[in-house]
Amino acid sequence: MSPAQEIARRRTFAIISHPDAGKTTLTEKFLLYGNAIHLAGAVTARKNQRATASDWMELEKQRGISISSTVLQFDYTGFAVNLLDTPGHKDFSEDTYRVLTAVDAALMVIDAAKGVETQTRKLFEVCRRRGVPIFTFINKCDRPTRNPIALLDELEEVLGLQSSPVVWPLGNGPSFRGVFDRRTREVHLFERVPGGKFQAPVNVASLDDPVVREKLDDYTYGEVKEQLAMLDGAGHPFDLAAVQGGRQTPVYFGSAVNNFGIQLLLDGTNSNTATIALGYANGIVAVENDDRMRDNFDRKGLRIVQAGIREEPRVWFNPSLRAINYMVPGIICVLLMELMMPLTAFSLVRERERGTIEQLTVTPIRATEMLIGKTIPYVLIGLADSALILAAGTFWFNVPIAGSLMVLFVFTCLFILVILGMGILVATLVGTQQQAALAAQFVLVPNILLAGFMFPIESMPKAMQYFTTILPMRYFLVIVRGVIMKGLGFADLWDQALAMGILGAIIFSISWLRFRKVFG
Repeated sequence: MSPAQEIARRRTFAIISHPDAGKTTLTEKFLLYGNAIHLAGAVTARKNQRATASDWMELEKQRGISISSTVLQFDYTGFAVNLLDTPGHKDFSEDTYRVLTAVDAALMVIDAAKGVETQTRKLFEVCRRRGVPIFTFINKCDRPTRNPIALLDELEEVLGLQSSPVVWPLGNGPSFRGVFDRRTREVHLFERVPGGKFQAPVNVASLDDPVVREKLDDYTYGEVKEQLAMLDGAGHPFDLAAVQGGRQTPVYFGSAVNNFGIQLLLDGTNSNTATIALGYANGIVAVENDDRMRDNFDRKGLRIVQAGIREEPRVWFNPSLRAINYMVPGIICVLLMELMMPLTAFSLVRERERGTIEQLTVTPIRATEMLIGKTIPYVLIGLADSALILAAGTFWFNVPIAGSLMVLFVFTCLFILVILGMGILVATLVGTQQQAALAAQFVLVPNILLAGFMFPIESMPKAMQYFTTILPMRYFLVIVRGVIMKGLGFADLWDQALAMGILGAIIFSISWLRFRKVFG
């Protein structure tokens, strides 16, 4: 092999991260998959475990951290890979800065539960100033993690780096089963190996394969399908020029300690071969189909006219794909539920315990007038709370409000009345404030968990979907998101308002009858 060929086949990259994000563990798993070692050790050296290959100093073995940069070389698919494991702790960061001057690219490791951390930002800025391309590996997906969409959003907001996910996680924490390769449209299901010492067995299938459906619960499967549809329609396509220019980063998900996603990361950081091959295959098929269609038209004496139509996906609502824009409307619903209903129930029960309700019953005030008097102050408090949350979302988190504030507050008044009816009903069914607190939580939890704030209703079992029709928060959540994100008005949301109004009328009627019986 000539010197020019030897130089051409070399790839040198460094791994950067905040301490304890899994950088050194990932380094060793690269060696395992590159067949440079055949048994992986453990980051924290114990008596019955091996230390990592890159932590060779005695102090590194004792403390389980990297103190100096280490160069490791292995061959992979015809390339000579020079892997530089850099210290993550800020006390040894000068060594890292020097290493980053001699690499072709950098692999940024991010803890899926913590996101972009302080030291990661510092090292990223060094790479940006030197024009080093960045690849991103979001690690520790086998533990409870943040929403992957929110992690991509943080990459763009905090680092100003456009993200293009190459693979997508299937679940997180104990439910993490593998990743979906967006290039080949295949699911890679992983099996755990003892201590992560050997290469993890992989089962490859399509997303609709029955094997995949058995591995994933209904909620995880529905969420993954929804997220992939969002990425395909509004995500950033892979742009090699943007990656080389440091404007875009390919994103991978996995778990280094369990060897999940390492093989895909090695293949992906090497080149974009799979995407290019798939593009060539699609191009060949398209040309062949076009030729056959032209021959068919020519035989029938018809002429093909080029329409010049091209597909250009656009995001109508929340075009920036910021997770906070989607969360703030839901927070309005949750806080109103958490404040209004328990407050109303506590107030009435406390007055009954102190005897002030009995004093009011001997006055000329009727039960209906008493009920109205007890309701109006809480309506005003709820509207003030809503205004405060909207102001914080708009001026603090820069959440745009696309619709009319008047429409939003009218619907909010209706929702608050429904909540107050639920609070009054609770107050008439219990005898003490402690019982009121427990009963209020019994009503709150289903609304928060099942109304669409935390989990999509469409991915729930059918029986659970029918149950959500009696939850008022379900309808108000659609309304508030429609007004804030889509700019909808009365004409678009009347059906949700009608359902919530009917539900509110039923609740308030029962509450009024119970109130007259108990307090009247």
